[in-house]
Amino acid sequence: MKTSYFEKNLYLAIALLTFSGSTHSIEVVRAFIFSDNTQYSVDISLFDNHAPVTVNNFLGNIDTHKYDNIFFNRNIRGAIIQAGGYSFDPTLNDGSFSYDGNDQFNGGLQPTPGVTTIQNEFNKSNIRGTLSMAKYSGDTDSNSNEWFINISDNTALDSASEGFTVFGEILDNGIEVIDQITKTPTYDLSADIDYENAFLDVPLNNFTADSDTSNIGNDNLIKISFSRQFNLTEILDFGDAVPGTNIQKNIIITNN
Repeated sequence: MKTSYFEKNLYLAIALLTFSGSTHSIEVVRAFIFSDNTQYSVDISLFDNHAPVTVNNFLGNIDTHKYDNIFFNRNIRGAIIQAGGYSFDPTLNDGSFSYDGNDQFNGGLQPTPGVTTIQNEFNKSNIRGTLSMAKYSGDTDSNSNEWFINISDNTALDSASEGFTVFGEILDNGIEVIDQITKTPTYDLSADIDYENAFLDVPLNNFTADSDTSNIGNDNLIKISFSRQFNLTEILDFGDAVPGTNIQKNIIITNN
């Protein structure tokens, strides 16, 4: 017998609840990663029940466009890859990738605007495939806008500075996509951009040690954008489980 649209979505919701082991909401975002003229997509489940303040801050940065044009600025091979702190927009000013010193950025390279510092919410281990908040060494509650993906089991971070807050995990085979991206060569740009050790290990495509830093552009950087997909508690609302709503439009279910 053919399964109705509503029944299929209800089965999906039940399956996700069973998988999560929780009746709390499950917020899913999709990361679109652009690297060397290739676009990748990775789905991320956010732990709103374990780190609600962190998740709300992360989603707020997406919704208010603070994460527009962000790129991975730190790649520690086999450990982490980090983003969220800086953006590059070639349409701004002269579009250059440069820094004047004295906290003055030029052209398209800019720090993420309107940063809000939030409390630490360490509740889950920093294992491979999880997303965690970056913070200053020794400053427990300095979480703000920078985050990283754990490429390996970094359980030492669970006891450093009262633990690094884990707020999400990559779904399905997305971590394999990240593994591929982390193979991008890294460069120490600190001679030209000496700012909080943020540009010591920048992953760059089509770049050499002799290249001009100010000429770095979208073709060199690994950039990320986000799309909110759905929230499970909203799917379980019968009034919203109908075709054509914003909640349902990004969910593709085939009827075999």
